[in-house]
Amino acid sequence: MTFEQLHKILDNETYKINANILCKIVYELKKDVFDEYYREFDKKDANNYKLAFYDGEFNAFYIVLDLLNHLE
Repeated sequence: MTFEQLHKILDNETYKINANILCKIVYELKKDVFDEYYREFDKKDANNYKLAFYDGEFNAFYIVLDLLNHLE
């Protein structure tokens, strides 16, 4: 998801989404973090600080996705 796509939603207080769309957005953001993590991981001089940051990002997405499974 691009910065522009995300901010089209976040910056508009009247823009509404349902739980299914929210799940798709979160999965897409998680995929973006996953791609960045492995792009960094594949570098010969991978920065451990960046890898640790992306590990934290993964964890946050998994928590959100797990919580969304309980949404009514």
